[in-house]
Amino acid sequence: MDEITDERILLLADRLHVTVRDVGHLAGLLRIVEGLRSEGFVIVLKWDGQRDVDANDNGPYTALVTRGGLEGEFFRRDDESLEGALEDVLAALSERWAQS
Repeated sequence: MDEITDERILLLADRLHVTVRDVGHLAGLLRIVEGLRSEGFVIVLKWDGQRDVDANDNGPYTALVTRGGLEGEFFRRDDESLEGALEDVLAALSERWAQS
């Protein structure tokens, strides 16, 4: 899995016309999420109290991003932290955009 880098966060922010002051901080990532929402993306962030981190589970936090323009494609990541799940899903979206 690719990791989200400061450069990718700034590229996403530029593409979405949002300002990110705290690159790598959850507040900055949420600005990216707001930019995605304004571009027609659907973003789901889930905290699941029934899940825990163990050998059979990736964690109680889920981030999912999708949009019709992705031709039915969506990006979903589960992680032991909300920030980790969000970083992973944004990295995957950034990689997809870099390929198009």
